[in-house]
Amino acid sequence: MMIYKTDTNSNFITNQAGRVLSCLKNWELLSNREIKIACKTLTLIAHSSGGCILAEQANIMVLAKLLKSSDVKTEIKFAVVIYFMILFLLLFLDRDNQYSIKRHQS
Repeated sequence: MMIYKTDTNSNFITNQAGRVLSCLKNWELLSNREIKIACKTLTLIAHSSGGCILAEQANIMVLAKLLKSSDVKTEIKFAVVIYFMILFLLLFLDRDNQYSIKRHQS
């Protein structure tokens, strides 16, 4: 599972992220264990250097539909919310921290 932390091959991470999204879209076909693994994998991808790969519009729409549906398991919705929180932190707050660090170094 550490491969998401160390691998910077965007094609590999994109393929794995696509597989995870496919699993989550078709969650009704998965066992509880498989759902748990898919949710953990989504969280791992979000924490990795490739987490922004899922920020493409098509992927965001898939994740948003999972949140919107009343039938989707709560565990999946939590994983999606965690992904969005991490993405927000990476895209917005981290950028602000980098600017403040640069100002203090000058």
